Amino acid sequence: MSLYVKGFGVAAVRKSAAMKNFAIKLKIMKQQTSATSETLIEGRNIIDFTGKTIYVGIDVHQKDYQVAKVYDGICLGNHRMAANSEALIEHLRSHYQGADFKCVYESCAWGFNLQRKLTAANMECMVVHAADVSTNDKERKRKTDKVDALKLARNLAAGELKAIHVPDETIQKERNLIRYRTRLVGDINRSKNRLKSLLKYQGIEIPAPYLKNNWSRNFMAWVEDQAAKDDLLKDSLLLMLEQMKLLRQLLLKIERKLGVLRKGKYESKAKLAMSVPGIGPLTAMLFSVAQRFGRSGLAGYTNRSGIDEYLSNTNQKNERFPGNYSYCPKIIAKVTCSIINRH
Repeated sequence: MSLYVKGFGVAAVRKSAAMKNFAIKLKIMKQQTSATSETLIEGRNIIDFTGKTIYVGIDVHQKDYQVAKVYDGICLGNHRMAANSEALIEHLRSHYQGADFKCVYESCAWGFNLQRKLTAANMECMVVHAADVSTNDKERKRKTDKVDALKLARNLAAGELKAIHVPDETIQKERNLIRYRTRLVGDINRSKNRLKSLLKYQGIEIPAPYLKNNWSRNFMAWVEDQAAKDDLLKDSLLLMLEQMKLLRQLLLKIERKLGVLRKGKYESKAKLAMSVPGIGPLTAMLFSVAQRFGRSGLAGYTNRSGIDEYLSNTNQKNERFPGNYSYCPKIIAKVTCSIINRH
């Protein structure tokens, strides 16, 4: 008897058909699995996936993972679990015994720790740039964690993803010093602008000798004199000036640490880099630690359509450390990186 006769709606009919379709696909998958064996363990059927490859897409968040598993075009599961790499490895091994796993997730604030844990567990794992993952209009309009995880898994199975470079853990930690210096320089510039804006707002004109960007001791002494003239403005100016001095002391400490690295582990590479005209100690450390042309933010960018063409010296995906190097000619940067990487 038809489901319509029984009083079921269109939604129920579609749901029933979808369930039957999934059951048929699952049965075919079981038949195709080599040495398929089913045993009842803890009240559930376990399928032997020996020799089969399961593609795993992971949408990484701070507290949880959204994990989608795809085999032969079939989604085996798409569930949310706690953000724990050991639990993820245990889940995959226990539910898909004997399978080979290929995992992927987008680069994010949590770095490459998950990639290293999965690789150590003999599971292939790549990290991709989010902008490199193809997305159709439907996925863009109904974006959810489930959709994102399944999209990653299916793109990986289709071979449409290209992994980004995962640096050595030691080099990654050494890069943090350069990145921190970049942020510190930004903090110093903001502090300078904040103090100058306060002087301008209060109608205090800066003398011509101090209008340059460099902040000499004479200029800071002049700011202290202006603070002494106004008791109401004194606290604000002196506190801003104190912040500037502290930030400059931190910057000096960082550059000394970078100097120790440059004269030690990276001495030969730094000397090669500094042999190129226009490259100083700081830029030499950038090339030495980055090791890759694209990672230094100097990969070229091209946008061409018909007769219109736009060229840029820097890639839109650059990491901006230790600063904006758009002034550096691409050919010099590329040759420098190539020479350093050969040594």
